[in-house]
Amino acid sequence: MGNEQGSVLNREPLQSPCKTSWNASSDGLTGREGHAAASVNNKVYFYGGSGLDHLFELSVFDVEDQKWKDIPVFGENPGPLCNPSLTAIGCKLYLFGGLN
Repeated sequence: MGNEQGSVLNREPLQSPCKTSWNASSDGLTGREGHAAASVNNKVYFYGGSGLDHLFELSVFDVEDQKWKDIPVFGENPGPLCNPSLTAIGCKLYLFGGLN
């Protein structure tokens, strides 16, 4: 996640505003950029983006236990998207737009 001198990373620094410090998150998410993210109940959900190709993975980072998990997509999969928008309303996630 993120971009550092042309390479796509799979680690994201986590900032703690209360402590004004940064910690590296655990590895687990496929390296990407141009992804969408939204949070629900101390979990941050990520969809799409691009690494070597456009991605269609739905993953979640649990803020409390600091672990990544891939989530199976049921029903019609929106397919691989770069630069989509993901919005959380209540306990539902809404995915809009993106390039395939």
